[in-house]
Amino acid sequence: MRSSLATLEKLTQIFPEDIGLKNELGVAHLLLGDNKGAKKVYEEVLAVAPSNGFAKVHYGFILKSENKIAESIPYLKRSLYNVAGLKAQPWWTAKETGYIDLVKVKCETF
Repeated sequence: MRSSLATLEKLTQIFPEDIGLKNELGVAHLLLGDNKGAKKVYEEVLAVAPSNGFAKVHYGFILKSENKIAESIPYLKRSLYNVAGLKAQPWWTAKETGYIDLVKVKCETF
């Protein structure tokens, strides 16, 4: 795994604008248990791409693991309500699930 890390570090030096490579480098650090190294990588990514969801969620989890809960929330908070035009719709009707009674009970509790 360390050789993968070295390869990714070299690739990010050759292609510094490739955010995908930097995100992969962050994951490599995490897989090696190097949260400090991953945190640094994701801070670099977020400095140039502040809306990068992949970097945000990983950075948020690192902050959470450091017990910085309040600080992590903005990076972890994501809602389907924030996506314009996206609507949640069930794939099946209650009858098609085979669990119509359970679905009725659940619907009554909301």
